Amino acid sequence: MKKLKPILFNIIRGYATSVFNFLIALYGIKTYGKENWGEIVALLLWVFFVVFFSNWGNQEYLLRKYSRNPSNIFELYTKNLFSRSSLLIFSFLIFLFFPFHIALLAWGLIVLMFFYNSLNSLIIYHQKFGEQLFAECAGAFMILYTIFSFPFDISTLLTTYCIAFTFKLIYLTIDLKLWRNKCTFNFSFQEFTNANSFFLIGFMGWLVSKTDLYIVSYFFTKTTLSSYQLFSTSFLMLQALSALMLLPYNKHFYRLNQVTIDAIQRKIAIISIPIALIGTVAIWLLLSFLVGINFPIYYYLFGFFTVIPHYLTAIDYLKLKRENQEKRIAALNIIGFLSTLLTSLLLINTLGLEGLLYSMMFTQWLLFLLLKYSHR
Repeated sequence: MKKLKPILFNIIRGYATSVFNFLIALYGIKTYGKENWGEIVALLLWVFFVVFFSNWGNQEYLLRKYSRNPSNIFELYTKNLFSRSSLLIFSFLIFLFFPFHIALLAWGLIVLMFFYNSLNSLIIYHQKFGEQLFAECAGAFMILYTIFSFPFDISTLLTTYCIAFTFKLIYLTIDLKLWRNKCTFNFSFQEFTNANSFFLIGFMGWLVSKTDLYIVSYFFTKTTLSSYQLFSTSFLMLQALSALMLLPYNKHFYRLNQVTIDAIQRKIAIISIPIALIGTVAIWLLLSFLVGINFPIYYYLFGFFTVIPHYLTAIDYLKLKRENQEKRIAALNIIGFLSTLLTSLLLINTLGLEGLLYSMMFTQWLLFLLLKYSHR
């Protein structure tokens, strides 16, 4: 039971952020309306982009470094953190696109999210999953309370986001007892070059999953953006189940024989369609009847067929990692990003939002074929 507890908390922790983002978007739309919520989504898209870029693949990179040098964890952490903090210079670009008081709050949120996300490697290494889950719950409660209690105002919402991340950062810093360790302010360019492969894999994967939102933000109204954000987040949560189901096996995957791996892959393939089908119906019922998002029914079929390849290829990506084929994963993610971007731009002017959904579905099945072909 003691061994299962951290696994269970890690699965819940990994899914909690998506669930909370979904609930915040859900009640944001219901309380403030699609047009108003679309404004905050358009701003947060750029905040999240800068934060993700400044992370520079630190989590996976540092976890590998910790495992090789467990006696020097905090020095490795602070060296990487101090080096990556130089990337925050790009956060000042936000002042070029938004009014000063809005940009200042958004900049503060970027900095807070940067330091909070930087704790992830320490949280995973020390298995502080329950503590982070509590912090995420508290932060989500603060934002939801603001939505329910105050009229729509971007400054108020951004202030609440800043307060929530400040609380989460302080709480986990105390829990990890970081003040007991001596900080090392040592800039090293190698922290970027050594983590390049992790950054490229994560960044291109992130672009594949987020490109559609940026395209909707550019081509469509704020009302459409807010509705599509909820639609997209719903199917990303359904997609994430494919990776979460494999978490209990990840630690032992490198030692499993091929027969066992093939058996796991067959089981996932068998249950993928029922899971995706039940999830799609649940998303349709929730968005249509609770939120009042009246997308055509075939939009949800697009979502269903976009999710299926993730279940069919989840094991294949682990196989590539086991074989140290990170460059191949990065190449597939680059192809996915370019496919989504180019096909979306080709189809969106004639088919509108439907063209974007065609593009997302096409890209996922293209990656499925390329991954199966490349792994023969």
